[in-house]
Amino acid sequence: MKKTTFWIGFFIIAILIIGFSYAQTTFSFEKKPIRNILVSEFSNIPLVYSINLTHGLPNSDYYKFFTLLNARIFPNTPIKFEGFETKTIDLIIYVDERTPGKYAYSYYIKNSQEVYEDVFTFKIVKASDAFTFEIPNEINRDDDKFTIKIKNNLDVDFTNLTLEIKASFMDEKKVVSLKANEEKEIIFDVNEKIREEYAGKKKITIILASGKDDDEKYVFEREILLKEYENVVSKEESKFIFIGKKIAVSKKNEGNNETEVSVAIKVNAFEKLFVKANRMPDEIKKEGGNYVYIFKETLKPGESLEVIIEINYAWLIIIILILLIIALVYYYRTKERVIVRKSVKKVRTKSGHFALKVFLTIKNKTKKTIKEVALLDYLPLSMRYYEYGLTLPDDVKGNKLYWAIGELLAGEEKDISYLCYSKIDFEGKLVLPKAKIKYVDEKGKHIVYSNSPSIFIEKEEIERK
Repeated sequence: MKKTTFWIGFFIIAILIIGFSYAQTTFSFEKKPIRNILVSEFSNIPLVYSINLTHGLPNSDYYKFFTLLNARIFPNTPIKFEGFETKTIDLIIYVDERTPGKYAYSYYIKNSQEVYEDVFTFKIVKASDAFTFEIPNEINRDDDKFTIKIKNNLDVDFTNLTLEIKASFMDEKKVVSLKANEEKEIIFDVNEKIREEYAGKKKITIILASGKDDDEKYVFEREILLKEYENVVSKEESKFIFIGKKIAVSKKNEGNNETEVSVAIKVNAFEKLFVKANRMPDEIKKEGGNYVYIFKETLKPGESLEVIIEINYAWLIIIILILLIIALVYYYRTKERVIVRKSVKKVRTKSGHFALKVFLTIKNKTKKTIKEVALLDYLPLSMRYYEYGLTLPDDVKGNKLYWAIGELLAGEEKDISYLCYSKIDFEGKLVLPKAKIKYVDEKGKHIVYSNSPSIFIEKEEIERK
């Protein structure tokens, strides 16, 4: 009796267990984590689980995944399964929690027959724990590449991360993908601005981002040393100029640190009398019979010291030229020659017309007779010729007066005068044209011009009576 009761109870319990089990097992599934670790700075990178789900009934049904917690699950629409069908589904979960730690979230799988509760566990870490950077401690001025190492410390993959480097001489982005626990070297270009940088510590910013959103990034800063680089480029040029010598020396600091430079130029004692420099020397030293001009300057990177010394004999040449001019003037003043002088004065006529009296003097200051002497004078355009004097012109054409004088003996002087008047009002300075003479001597034909006299006419002098 007891055995019979035992077996009856056993079968009842078994039937209940089987029936209860059937109520929760209309499907079966396996869950495998693809990404169960999150980086707190990268909220756009989700958890990923691979769900291998088998529908356990002969009729078709719809399955839906959802959670009541602070998370978003995809796919978020029902998925149809045919009878006994198996599907692999990537369950993507975005959680709003960003605080580092370990978490377990409940989620549900629902069909038309039942709702099954499951749990996904995950971990959130900081980017500083997820990634390790190795950056060189120093950089050279002539480097054109800069290499950094990045290591993924997690057991999950990362794809299409953006790695950006910023410095005064670098600004570049690279797209980086890292497998689980992978380490990579990333090479960046160094731009030409490094040539303009002073030596010393420089800040470098590394930005690792998972998307375009400014919030989805990890910023890492370091200081590196830009090593000192000394390079002073010298250039010297010496050349002769028209009245002396020019020495040009330049020194340019093409390094990246302040550098003191000096320029030394040597001249002899005679040259020192004529030295002219584009700047004051810092020191002048005597070495034997020579003098050394020393110029000093502290140059920043890119700056130059330029020294130009001219040994200029110009003032000596000027003195010589002045003496030569004096000698030439004296020579020409004492030299025997043919000259013509012209002068003028105002004359008031009875009719009230304004008139001028013009005097011409021709003198043969040579020691020989000159022949075929001819005089040509010009009236101002506003004046008219009036006959006057003993020597009348041989020809008058417009404003031209012509005298055929013939010969002039050695030392002979010839005076000619005439009147001219104006019937138009004139006030101010009146300049008379030059007269000229032509003559022939044993050396050939010559032309000599007179001076060009002027006279000032006041208004009352030309008023009509």
